[in-house]
Amino acid sequence: MLRNALFPPVNATPRTRLPPGLLTSTKDIRHHTKPVTIQETHLAIVHLKYGTSVGPDDISYTTLRHFNTAAHHLLPHLFTACLTWGTHPPEWKTANCMVIPKPGKKTYSNPKSYRPFSLQSCFGKLLKSIVAKRLSQAALTCGATHPSQMGAQAENSAIDALLRTITPIARGISQKKAANKTPLRPAVLTHDIEGAFNQVHPATLWEVMQQ
Repeated sequence: MLRNALFPPVNATPRTRLPPGLLTSTKDIRHHTKPVTIQETHLAIVHLKYGTSVGPDDISYTTLRHFNTAAHHLLPHLFTACLTWGTHPPEWKTANCMVIPKPGKKTYSNPKSYRPFSLQSCFGKLLKSIVAKRLSQAALTCGATHPSQMGAQAENSAIDALLRTITPIARGISQKKAANKTPLRPAVLTHDIEGAFNQVHPATLWEVMQQ
């Protein structure tokens, strides 16, 4: 039950292909495909969360940090080769999955009462961090990401999202008080798409990336 609920099958339902030229941009983003630099690797390592669990290879972030200090040119060379040849080593795709019960549940007979943690190789996660930052910058440059997006974008953090939510509410309440009127009761409407990541169609995503 846990395996079927936490690891649903890949969505391979046939879909209509995207129209050619649906996504276009006149921005030049070729500089986002340059070789991985020593500084780029260093910044990614500095922002890693140390103390996290290791993957199947038992190599930790601390080990990578010392390795990069001793030979700072090797990791950029390795990552550049991966991006140049469009490959991700299979050893970095293997993970140890730890299923942890969520606290405070009345019953644990439901698979949703558990949370899976995928412990992957720190090498792969470091490369993923570098690529994610490049994708974020490229998407913002070519207009694929709105400037107000909070996630995966520099200088737009959870604190910024909270301030953008609270500020207009506080302003509205203060204006009502100043006019001696009953302040309105603020409300926030949120929504969550269940299983959104698992429903991303691989073929459609590939076409979007190509365009």
